Amino acid sequence: MPGMKNRIMFYIRKLITKQIGDGDNYEEIKKVISIAILNYDFIERSANYHHSFVLYDVENQVVFNDDLEIHTLELSKLGEADGT
Repeated sequence: MPGMKNRIMFYIRKLITKQIGDGDNYEEIKKVISIAILNYDFIERSANYHHSFVLYDVENQVVFNDDLEIHTLELSKLGEADGT
């Protein structure tokens, strides 16, 4: 589905910005976990049905922040994963 990555990011941004207002302490922001259950191949170059994304520095192998997770579950790949 075109735009799904942007849609996921849009809702994550809303969940984060709704947590605090102007002048509030940024330390009050709680962890946000997004779970997208999809009935199509979202990450086409992978046969895995579950993917987990975080903010990560690839070059230095450092997690930037663990307060954000995105999980995708691709139901269309479940048969491939268990061999059926």
